[in-house]
Amino acid sequence: MDVLPLGLVGDGALRAAVAADREVTRMEGARLDHLAQYLAEARQGYVAPPVVLPGEELLLRLGGVGTPEVAEFTVCEVAGALGLSQAAATGLCADVLDLSSRLRQVAGCVRDGSLPFVRARMIARRTRDLTVAECELVQARLLQLRDTGRGPMPVAALVPMGRLRHMVDQAVLTVRGPDTVEQAEAKGAASLHVEVVHEAGGATDLAARLATADAARLDARLDEIAGWLTDLGDGRPKTILRAVALGLLADPDLLTALTEMRDYHRNAMAEGRAPDAIANQAGAAAVTPAAPAAGVAGLPAGVLEKLAKMRSTVLYLHLDRASGTWCEEGAGVLSKEQARQIVGHSQVTIRPVLDLSEPLAYTGYVAPPKLKRQLALLNAGYCTFPHCHRRAMVSDVDHQHPYADGGPTASLNTHRLCRKHHRAKDQGRWRVVQPAPGIWIWSSPAGAVWLVTNGTTTPLNGIFVTPAARGLGEPGPGAGHDPGNLRGWPLTAEEYDVTHGFVDTG
Repeated sequence: MDVLPLGLVGDGALRAAVAADREVTRMEGARLDHLAQYLAEARQGYVAPPVVLPGEELLLRLGGVGTPEVAEFTVCEVAGALGLSQAAATGLCADVLDLSSRLRQVAGCVRDGSLPFVRARMIARRTRDLTVAECELVQARLLQLRDTGRGPMPVAALVPMGRLRHMVDQAVLTVRGPDTVEQAEAKGAASLHVEVVHEAGGATDLAARLATADAARLDARLDEIAGWLTDLGDGRPKTILRAVALGLLADPDLLTALTEMRDYHRNAMAEGRAPDAIANQAGAAAVTPAAPAAGVAGLPAGVLEKLAKMRSTVLYLHLDRASGTWCEEGAGVLSKEQARQIVGHSQVTIRPVLDLSEPLAYTGYVAPPKLKRQLALLNAGYCTFPHCHRRAMVSDVDHQHPYADGGPTASLNTHRLCRKHHRAKDQGRWRVVQPAPGIWIWSSPAGAVWLVTNGTTTPLNGIFVTPAARGLGEPGPGAGHDPGNLRGWPLTAEEYDVTHGFVDTG
């Protein structure tokens, strides 16, 4: 190992950091090899069902042409073991398969520490549509060695990340030729997306990829609305007003109110009236808010007051007693003032939601709306599968003990799972029990056990090949559904005691 001892001073400590960084890359190369081996062994153990029914586990080709197929629910095991979301684990497995099967020279540079894993993954993603032979040609262009003070290093490790993206794309274009019009349009259509990432505080990140024509229209529309706001006395910079305009597009009523004020403003100007008179006739106490406010909440008061007269809003907030903060399902942690800013006016009703500890029970198979809402709030609003980041409100309702076998449609026998993890639980030999409201204990086919509660996932043991290898045998019928039958799981006596001790002490 290249890692140097702690306690070095001056540039010695910096050199030690560089050596440690190279060792981290080598360890990522080792992880790549271990994951590739695990995926291959899991594929060998896959037994295709004689008849493929809806929800059955399938073989998927995550990587490019020439990579081995993977048993679908194997990725769930990887996600739980590495603490990744399903999407992140799927992307990692796809990159590992490409690097170990199609980009072996790139993988070799990761193993020897000369090419960071993040760069190797980027190369894998941008060459996924190539054939194996074309990948060989791309590698030859990207991995030409250059002599450096740290020894020979590939050119892919020596250029800025943005430049490397261009180099990869140029190499792909050279070896494959330009796309046809149809291929380019299909790729563009498949790449469209909008992602909203809620963080604590009063601002949220939004990333999107739009069709060029749609983006041009949106860009012009944002400029137009920002101009209206400037005319009405909003003195904030144009970049901020464009962000405000984007928020206004989400609220037709507020945008209508703004349009009416703009028309009133233009008519008044045409008649020679002063802007101050316009603001007063619109009912505004002041054009500029007394205190700084973000987004729509910072609009001229006349617009906000006009909206307040048009409607009221019911905002569902949930109190986190541990932190003393409020949380709105679509916006994350909020203060009372930020809750007001979400709706753009102060005419807000705070309504109690549900008693999450109330034991609800119903006779039918389909969960009623009240039970669905209670289940969606129990795990901090997330799917109850280990490390899953999917929102529970749009997830399936799952009966832990099947309804057909007598399992009730009740709080302690139902929970919310995203569709992928619902199928993994029903068809992929994952098991779950709920010893108490809001607490789930999961067991994977590989023998790993997790405790999930309040949006957190805690591993309770290591990963083992099979329960039988530990002398525990397979669980009997219903073992994964009876909280009193946890000994049927792949748990040692100590793990069993720790699990129940955690549950009993809350």
